[in-house]
Amino acid sequence: SDSSPTAEELTYFFLCLRRFFSSSTKRTGHFMVFVQWQDKHCLITYLDDYKRLGGAAAPYMIVSLFDDLVKTKDVALVRGEVFTDRLSKSDSSKLLVDLKKWYLGAERNYDLLIRFNERPSEFQLDEILRQS
Repeated sequence: SDSSPTAEELTYFFLCLRRFFSSSTKRTGHFMVFVQWQDKHCLITYLDDYKRLGGAAAPYMIVSLFDDLVKTKDVALVRGEVFTDRLSKSDSSKLLVDLKKWYLGAERNYDLLIRFNERPSEFQLDEILRQS
């Protein structure tokens, strides 16, 4: 059996979202979002909002997993809902791809997730930036 931790056990994480600020100058930047899993729902908010407001920070996006068909059809349905105009359609799509990258499937990267949740003193934020 697979003894890997689940999203429910790796409750918190950060994601780095890269953005183009100007197509003419090709300037890019990034912003950080805070991820919190609550059962089969992933709440995503800007890291700065979470630092300032803690649990009262409003989610900018909620991703819900519907895994009823996983055992019989090997399929899970995912629904992402955006609650702000500060996230573009492109931003929200990138966040879904990043969530999959870190949490789901064969390409998941549990090493940083585990370190962040279980051994935070060993965690370096730069590692997320390098992999984003």
